[in-house]
Amino acid sequence: MQFAIEFSIKNNIVESHEWANLIVENGINGGSVSSDHTPETRRKMSLNRRGKPSWNGKKHSEESKLKMSIAKKNKPSPKKGIPSGKPAYNKGISMSDDQKRLISKTKKENMFTICCLRCKKIIKGKSNYIRWHSH
Repeated sequence: MQFAIEFSIKNNIVESHEWANLIVENGINGGSVSSDHTPETRRKMSLNRRGKPSWNGKKHSEESKLKMSIAKKNKPSPKKGIPSGKPAYNKGISMSDDQKRLISKTKKENMFTICCLRCKKIIKGKSNYIRWHSH
């Protein structure tokens, strides 16, 4: 608390245009958190909500669903035509024959065969084994 008071006085936060404080900061009377509402404030908020519908567990009726559907018909999608993200750094650049050969060679070297214990088939590649034979 003492630090807050000293800081307020040192920086003249009440008179300064850089601060929104109207009184000297004391370190106690800060902003409110929802759990800090007084019983009186909670009672007022409760009275204000009375008589207003709550949507907990409720669903739209078929009539209202139809109305919403009609309202959305013939309207463009909000994301349609708007590119998202950046294009790939190599978009539109063809690979050279050396690059293609190197990738092909690496894939062939890393390829391995597995024999499925149930169906006795020889499978090339781990991903195919996992997808079709690991169950």
